[in-house]
Amino acid sequence: TATTIADTIPRPVGPVISDRNPYCQNDPFVPFTVSHPTGSTVYWYPTRAGGTGSTTPSTISTIVPGYYTVYASDKIGSCESFRDSMVVHVITKPLAPAVTGTLDYCQYMGPVTPLHVFADAIDTVDWWTVATGGDSILIEPLPNISVSGTYHYWVSQSDSGCESPRTPATINIHPKPSRPIITNQQYCQFNTPAPVIATVSHTGDALTWYGPGVTPGSSVAPTPNTSLAPAFDTFYVHETATYAGTPTVGCISDSAMDVVPIIQKPAPPIATNVKYCQRDNVVTMDYSVDSFAGSHLNWYDTHGGAIPPVPAPNTFAEPGPQSWFVSQTFNGCQSDSVLITANIIYKPEFTISARSPWVCQYDSVTVSYNGPVLPPTPGFHWTLPDGAKTVAATNVYQPSIVVEFDSAEVNNIVTLTATDDSGFCSTDTSLNITVVPEPNLNLYTKADVCLGDTMQLALSDRSSGTYAYTWYVDGVLLGSSQAISIVAASSNSGGPYLIKWIDSGRHVVEITTTTTQGCPSAPAYDSVFVHALPDARFTYTIPGGKSSLCLEDSVEFSASLKNYNYSYAWGPEHSFDNTNSSTIYGRVEQTQSFITLTVTDPFGCSSSSSLELDPETCCTVVFPNAFTPGSTIDNLFRPICVGYHKFHYFRIANRWGQTIFESANSADAAWDGNYNGVPQDMGVYFYYLKYDCGGNTIEEKGDVTLIR
Repeated sequence: TATTIADTIPRPVGPVISDRNPYCQNDPFVPFTVSHPTGSTVYWYPTRAGGTGSTTPSTISTIVPGYYTVYASDKIGSCESFRDSMVVHVITKPLAPAVTGTLDYCQYMGPVTPLHVFADAIDTVDWWTVATGGDSILIEPLPNISVSGTYHYWVSQSDSGCESPRTPATINIHPKPSRPIITNQQYCQFNTPAPVIATVSHTGDALTWYGPGVTPGSSVAPTPNTSLAPAFDTFYVHETATYAGTPTVGCISDSAMDVVPIIQKPAPPIATNVKYCQRDNVVTMDYSVDSFAGSHLNWYDTHGGAIPPVPAPNTFAEPGPQSWFVSQTFNGCQSDSVLITANIIYKPEFTISARSPWVCQYDSVTVSYNGPVLPPTPGFHWTLPDGAKTVAATNVYQPSIVVEFDSAEVNNIVTLTATDDSGFCSTDTSLNITVVPEPNLNLYTKADVCLGDTMQLALSDRSSGTYAYTWYVDGVLLGSSQAISIVAASSNSGGPYLIKWIDSGRHVVEITTTTTQGCPSAPAYDSVFVHALPDARFTYTIPGGKSSLCLEDSVEFSASLKNYNYSYAWGPEHSFDNTNSSTIYGRVEQTQSFITLTVTDPFGCSSSSSLELDPETCCTVVFPNAFTPGSTIDNLFRPICVGYHKFHYFRIANRWGQTIFESANSADAAWDGNYNGVPQDMGVYFYYLKYDCGGNTIEEKGDVTLIR
């Protein structure tokens, strides 16, 4: 027989369970740690014996405090070890502590108190600055209220090493409110005041007012007293911000000071009433108001309605007053209103007329006002052109005047100014009156004429518009005068006329004319002096006291009328050396010679007369036989002629035949015994003479003795 031998397997030793222990309530569970032999399998059981094991590790809940046991065995094959156990203690976690104390502060407003914790644990209280983790602080936090902001703290309590939940403690340091914002206001004296105004810096805050002086605070804004004299009212106001958890009074700002001026009510402006004429250009009424420098005028109608623009009178409306009220605003305060009136004065409307549309120069015409009857204080003033004047007891201040026009202008403007309201309003109306100039004319006459001469009588010039002419001589109508005879005349009454003067003496010529309108000229005058013809009679004297006249004798002729202003012309010219003299010597060069004298006065009037002379032929020439130069008698040697003879030559020669004197002029045919200024020696000298006598040429020769 065979013998069977069975193997015996040893029982596993069993696992060793290790774990965190104890747990605080609600701590996270940490899986168990098991040590067991290699190759074995750990089975987990809820009880020490029985039950079916599980290879899934056991877990416990930390929610409920208490003691919890788990079991585990080690199994190799079918061999299982004894079960090992692990008791887990879940400790009750302490409750979060309660925190008391001030959690809300106003910046800078104390007192500051530390937070206080009511703890149930027997261990410790810890403060934290974070919600989880971090390092704890052991002292109660004391907030710094000088810095606004939100500060977070947490606090917990520990028991048996288990920490409670952290209780948050949030401390709010609320910022100190800013001062209220003051609205600067000024108040006008005696005006109904409104409360002063300040604005909170943060919506929802409250304001508290004080003053003037020391008064309890009020939430109602104060109202200044404007009935007082101009002054300054001072108020104070602070702002209170109320936050959740803060003291009932809230957080208070510093006070703001509101100095409110009470401005003196300005005096009303000085308004000056004005007057305007109808249809005049106007200016706005502010020019009639005297106000403070820098003030503003306020305008109102008579019903009290404000007028934005400055009013201006309507001068095209019916005459009468137009009124407004005006005040002035100075330094923001308005004065009382005063009434101001613009009175619109009637402005005359009229025309002026003249009796005639034209008037002769130096004549007059009536010029009159034509228009409505003016109010009780009208005024008239005529403006006349240069050279015009009022006549016929009228003057320039009457509605109708008589004007004389001395001006030669064709157009003369006459202007009437009619006034109303004692001369305040005036209207000018002008009328152009044609003044026909007085015609001008000048006549042409010679100032001096000779009796019996003819001359032209004519106009030298005339103005335009002359029409008809009337001539007078010595005040007698031309054609009726006995002083002239009309030789020829044109068909025009203005001339010219060819006339001949019949009477000597001064004669006045006058002419007048008229224009086509019948305006007469002033007479134009001229005068002419008709000179009588001068007396041209004359006489003559035979030279040497002879009784008969020899041919070519030098005869003295003398005019009966002697006047140095007259001119004398003797003829024939070849017989005279014409010196324009009333007494003259002339030669009678022919038988039956006619001697003529023409006398001309300074005005050109002349007359002539003649005498017939019948001289004899006298050819005797006598020579002395000696002469004595340098003596008082017989100091010249010359021929002695009877009558006048024309010499061809008279020559003296010495004994050598040298000519020492010669002359062809019978007037100076006389030798003084010198040759070239040198006295000649005594002795005999020879003469030769050739001359004309009675149409014959005669030669004479001989000798003469020079004695010294």
